[in-house]
Amino acid sequence: MTNISFDNPYLLLIALPLLAIVLIPFFIAFRKQNRDKHVITSLILHLFMIVCVTLAAAGLSVTRVMTETNVFVVADVSYSSQLNLDEVDGYISKVRSKLPKDAKMGVVCFGADAVLHTSLGGRITSVSNAEVDDSATDIYGALDYTADLFAPNAIKHIVLITDGNQTDGADESKLRETIAMLKQKEIYVNAIFVDATLPEDFNEIQVNGVEYVQSTYLGQGMKAIAYIQSNTETTANINICKGEDVIYSDSIDLVIGENDYEFTLDTSEAGAFNYTLTVASENDDLTLNNAYSFTQTVNGKRKVLFVTAEDTKTNATQIYGGDDIELDFRKFNSSTGRKLTVPTTIEELCKYDQIILSSINIPEQVEGYTQFIDNLNVAVSTYGKSLLTFGDLQLQAKTGEVGDLENLENILPVQYGPKDEDATLYGIVIDVSRSMNNTSKMQTAKDAAMFLIEQFKPNDALIIVSYSAAGATVMSRRDANEMGKEDARQALEKLTPIQGTYVAGGLERMRLEMASCTDFVNKQVILIGDSMQASTTTTGISAVNVAQGMYADGICVSTLNIDNEDDEGEFRKIANAGKGKYYKGFTEAPLKNV
Repeated sequence: MTNISFDNPYLLLIALPLLAIVLIPFFIAFRKQNRDKHVITSLILHLFMIVCVTLAAAGLSVTRVMTETNVFVVADVSYSSQLNLDEVDGYISKVRSKLPKDAKMGVVCFGADAVLHTSLGGRITSVSNAEVDDSATDIYGALDYTADLFAPNAIKHIVLITDGNQTDGADESKLRETIAMLKQKEIYVNAIFVDATLPEDFNEIQVNGVEYVQSTYLGQGMKAIAYIQSNTETTANINICKGEDVIYSDSIDLVIGENDYEFTLDTSEAGAFNYTLTVASENDDLTLNNAYSFTQTVNGKRKVLFVTAEDTKTNATQIYGGDDIELDFRKFNSSTGRKLTVPTTIEELCKYDQIILSSINIPEQVEGYTQFIDNLNVAVSTYGKSLLTFGDLQLQAKTGEVGDLENLENILPVQYGPKDEDATLYGIVIDVSRSMNNTSKMQTAKDAAMFLIEQFKPNDALIIVSYSAAGATVMSRRDANEMGKEDARQALEKLTPIQGTYVAGGLERMRLEMASCTDFVNKQVILIGDSMQASTTTTGISAVNVAQGMYADGICVSTLNIDNEDDEGEFRKIANAGKGKYYKGFTEAPLKNV
């Protein structure tokens, strides 16, 4: 876009007398016999000079504006807005008519999910044609989704058109988190409110989602949790189908708000199994969102390599799965003193799902320990094999011919922080979703966080953030002295599970907390959780994208997956994006002397 302006526009009037001086004598002296090209050329040159003198006197300036304006209308087309779609189309037309000429407009439609209905500068069509799941309303997810659609250097605006009925009942903190995220990205938000078309006495029951272990092993079934929202007190019937077979039928009393229903998935046979959970009640006026489908994969027996110097085979089989694991038990024989033979090649180690090292002096008691450690590093870091450690691995004995155990230190949980003496700002992002109730995972996460805190130097600093349906600051910046560490311990002890799993929200909250800490060059974050895939609250910004942005801000992001039988893909991707490390499992003992 080109803008033309004048410093002294009133001086444009001097063109009038100048034109008179040139034109009047010309027309008086103009005769037919004088009409030749020399006279005409002289007139044109005089007129050109008048224009130049006038524009120069008025202070002409021409500015080429290179930044365009992007506007996205984010339109609610969920079931509660179905009768208002013509009104929404009207608002979109009004917004378009008010835009400057250099602006490009697009339309995002949302319900339970969000879709790009019209790309920037595209032809606007009715929102009634949008292919959206209208069974629920996720306003925050739609805003997160739209935030990534703008051109990099554009002036960015969002116009939100909605009735304001967020399905999952997220509180105001979620709204503040979302607006803060948009503000940080220099996105301006305006809102247009439309009345909901549902009657005031409308009764609704819906399934918000199910938290469960997506991939497990035979006999390792864990409880799943269904989240059911209701705006009325009623009795509902729940059916859970495995394929076409009904495996659970139950009746529960629902209260107003969110209700939890726990059940156990059958893991007695291997395979991928499709489940559908449905809820029904006579006191329900809308059945669009009363079902939720998901898939769980049950793998065959977990193959475990157990390397130890103690006679712990019985305990190992009992603790790690009994008859549901294939245990390769390797014990150092102290009576002979002969070094223990273990698998050392990558091919051999990758046959196992999990490798357990327990109370063994690796350099002194394991044959070919250097190759074993090097290839164990590859199996864990590259091929995603699980490593657990217990007891004393004699890592403090690293001198002389004992060998270099750096690779083992790198893959043991949890190596955290630089080895130099520069002060570091540490951030701990901890999962407090409902899935953390399973098998005491919440306490394990707290133990991991507390152990990390003890490793910090007094000149370091610490921030703690939690995440469930949204990110929340547990403890703002504190010095890592004894007083600060005690504050952190107390803050962690108070954490309790809350519904929802929104990993990106926790990372984004930490990013905001660290943004103001400009006195630190070294900044590191570790994400601690069970790597549960988020449910209905993750239809927006990606945690991987947030981690990339944090690394661009100078913040390294690592992840610690405390659930060794869960899907680790997302946590590994986050660590890769944040240029940090991915750790699986947490054991404190072998790190005490490192």
